[in-house]
Amino acid sequence: MRSKLFIVSTLLWGWHLFASPDDFLQKYVDMERRIAQYYNLDRGIFRAVVEAESVFNRYALLIRSTRPQKLSRFLENNGVPYKKNRKFFSIFPKDRRSAELCYNQIFGTEKALKSFGVIDYDAGLMQINKSNFSKYGLDKEYYLDFSKNMIAGGYILKDCFEWAKRFGRRWSVIYGIECYNKGTNVKKIDLLGYGYAKKVLRNYARIVK
Repeated sequence: MRSKLFIVSTLLWGWHLFASPDDFLQKYVDMERRIAQYYNLDRGIFRAVVEAESVFNRYALLIRSTRPQKLSRFLENNGVPYKKNRKFFSIFPKDRRSAELCYNQIFGTEKALKSFGVIDYDAGLMQINKSNFSKYGLDKEYYLDFSKNMIAGGYILKDCFEWAKRFGRRWSVIYGIECYNKGTNVKKIDLLGYGYAKKVLRNYARIVK
């Protein structure tokens, strides 16, 4: 991520003064304001994306695994709530300790990825994808610390909207939102449809009402 450390330090400066460490809602709202202003994003769209991605669950995980039985046993043995749909696991760690266990044991290292057959994952409040963890050199704090997760997500969303400007005023919103979910492959977006963008825009309509 370009100027990653500068961006993080700029957005986090003085942040601890606004709320206690456990006051998630107040800290989220303040960070949302800072990110929207810094990246020139619509706050309503940003919040609508967060809701679509994780329903504001800061430790949410979506993991695709070729070893579902082993992953199921691990989660059950460690009391981590989850829902399974074939090879896809929606995982809901209850606290940072549980989330850190999942990171260290399931997807945080190459050894962990191979052990549980993890093909792909999305992590944190804004469900940062495995490819973006690698692309931007993100460490585990970009999963465990929701403020850093939001900064990374905001950066990616900004890039998506800049990329989508080529489609004109109307379609730039649709493609910008879809880009966050599917990347910049236009054929893939058109083939799979615009259901994600519709979901985000429904959230947006309710948020700004």
